[in-house]
Amino acid sequence: MPRRKESLINKNIYHVYNKTIDAIRIFKDKAECELFLELMYYYRSSKSLLRFSRFKSANSNIRKMILNEIKLTRFYRVEVFSYTLMPNHFHFLMMQKLSNGIQELMANVLNSFTRIYNLKNKRSGPVFLPRFKSIRIKSDEQLIHTSRYIHLNPYSSNVVGSLDELAKYPWSSFRAYISSDKNKLVNPNYILKLFNNNKSKYKKFVFNHAEYQKRLELKKKKK
Repeated sequence: MPRRKESLINKNIYHVYNKTIDAIRIFKDKAECELFLELMYYYRSSKSLLRFSRFKSANSNIRKMILNEIKLTRFYRVEVFSYTLMPNHFHFLMMQKLSNGIQELMANVLNSFTRIYNLKNKRSGPVFLPRFKSIRIKSDEQLIHTSRYIHLNPYSSNVVGSLDELAKYPWSSFRAYISSDKNKLVNPNYILKLFNNNKSKYKKFVFNHAEYQKRLELKKKKK
């Protein structure tokens, strides 16, 4: 992965996203989605010292020891607040906790995913564009609007056909925001506190913007 011109700043929140080469629809399959999220969970921690493939093949005692360490928040490279996987791209909203944390996380995840995906599909070469995009979040207002944009993506891009389907979309953190479902990768509380920890209020905030965001997406596609 090429080095970035700008340094990402610790304790700052970023909207991080990237898409696949030639719009390959890698996230249409459950196995690829599960793998990507597992890699994000594993490499989020600076204690993920073994390559993921070696971790998976290690004996149970070693795996248990590593899993116990990577759960500890003090070792997190980043803290993930929300995400959505789309067929040919992804969105994450995350805070950098350790220096170069986002860069190291994304390099590890994308490189590991590419190796596994290529081996499985008997192909070679990159799967994702070489440089992920990042936008620094500068206010609480921008934070909640970006979270809403990310969670609405499957609906506004017609991956799901209704808001009921959106609420059940499995490759998003949205359910952790609007239900009792737990998500080991994300911390929804950072954003929910801006809604007085009222999940119904957050759900309404997202749903009330759904048709507007869908119209904006349609206009972008027509340009």
